[in-house]
Amino acid sequence: MGLFVVVMDAKRWTVVSDSPHDHEREALAWLRSRLPDREPFHVWANFEFTTHDGRLYEVDALAVTDNGVHLIEIKSHPGRIDGDAGTWQWTTPEGKFRQMDNPRVLANRKAKALKSLLESSKTFRTARNEVPYVAEAVFLSDPALRTGLNPNGRWLVFGRDADTGCDLPPERAALGGIVAHLTSLTPDDSGRPRRRLDRAVAAKVVKAMNDIGVRPQTSRREIGDYLVGELLDDVGADTLAGVAYQDFLATHRSLGLVRRLRLYPLERNATAEQRQTAARAAQREFKLLRGLDHRGVVRPVDYTEHERGPVLFFDYDPAEVSLAAVLAAPTAAALTVEQRLGMVRQIAETLHYAQLVPHARVVTLERTGHLGSVTRPDAFADLVVSFAQQSRPSFDSRRRLG
Repeated sequence: MGLFVVVMDAKRWTVVSDSPHDHEREALAWLRSRLPDREPFHVWANFEFTTHDGRLYEVDALAVTDNGVHLIEIKSHPGRIDGDAGTWQWTTPEGKFRQMDNPRVLANRKAKALKSLLESSKTFRTARNEVPYVAEAVFLSDPALRTGLNPNGRWLVFGRDADTGCDLPPERAALGGIVAHLTSLTPDDSGRPRRRLDRAVAAKVVKAMNDIGVRPQTSRREIGDYLVGELLDDVGADTLAGVAYQDFLATHRSLGLVRRLRLYPLERNATAEQRQTAARAAQREFKLLRGLDHRGVVRPVDYTEHERGPVLFFDYDPAEVSLAAVLAAPTAAALTVEQRLGMVRQIAETLHYAQLVPHARVVTLERTGHLGSVTRPDAFADLVVSFAQQSRPSFDSRRRLG
């Protein structure tokens, strides 16, 4: 298909807040220059929203197009990206390696949360079934990016479209173009037909976006002396404690100190009981872990309370890698039996040390791999056993460790 070159009018392209990142601004400008300047197309760029339960999400772009509503997550990593549906490996042009979650997983969570807000808006309150599906899409915007994502890893992941009269370069051919995905009415790669979005429904979505108050909320991006940045982790409420949390990067406004900020989010009209439950969970983790002094235990360094919920602060190491990421890395297969047993021994020593805390149950926090004192007691044990058993043919499992 040909590419559109007319820049979308400001009435249809709403920049809710300016991006501080050059690569993100460039990616959005490129996208704007290639989308049609006509109804039903509307795009909101760089906004945040708060869910009913108090979670805070940032969105790079939301697009209403001929074929539906799309929440777009922009990633501008240069170099090469490999991986699958769960985990990606990014190799920088300088040869450095970094493990990360597939961003589509978080984008999907954001899309579902935004659809829920649209359903409760004034426009759709009495016609919730009219709210169209909000689909996630990841836009890998670097024009020179090379990818080796497997089919599951590149599902709903796209790169730049080819210039008019040109083909996609081989390193991006498997991804397909983001503009073609947003505008095409032909069946998708799975053979599923795409339906044209009804103009009246599209107009209602535009109105509902105004209803839910999508706008920059600077004051709610500050907690104490810290500016809240990138979302690092998003953990749902577990069945035992019933408490959810979000981890963000946070930078001290005066000192430039970077820490991991853990927010136990509260809805705006939270009851006193809900506030007490969240506060107890945060304070319990702080008190139990604060007195521990072990290299294997990530302990909080500060606690505060905010209108959005109680908050813990942790030291942040940009080079830190969770055990789950270590196991997923290509280098894991090359670990010797001795190296594997050494890691298991270190984990066992850490668990033994942490279990000295009275009344504490030691577990790991989902996806981060950090040791903590709440939730998910079985996941960590399963992970370690699986890791050790990968070398089972090479050692006698009846041997004692230590």
